Amino acid sequence: MTAREFDEWMAYYTLEPWGVLPGDVRAAIVAQTVAAVHSDQKKAPPEMAAFMPAWSREMMEMPHDADANDKEEPVWKRWKGAFALLSRAQRGHS
Repeated sequence: MTAREFDEWMAYYTLEPWGVLPGDVRAAIVAQTVAAVHSDQKKAPPEMAAFMPAWSREMMEMPHDADANDKEEPVWKRWKGAFALLSRAQRGHS
């Protein structure tokens, strides 16, 4: 896979995320809507998180950036930066 292709896949994932977590979120939205329609109108509707698996809630709460106290950049950020540089270099030479 070229750096350019990787960059395009990253951009596509930003627009249309796939995988388990986005699927859990979509299913939780549907379940929350159905529960809200059939619940007591005098009470607050149920939270979406109540319909998500525990591990999905934990993934959503995980920090996406390095901890402020952590001086070392996460590996994924280094790889992302490296692929971005390669992509720009490839576009410059095309």
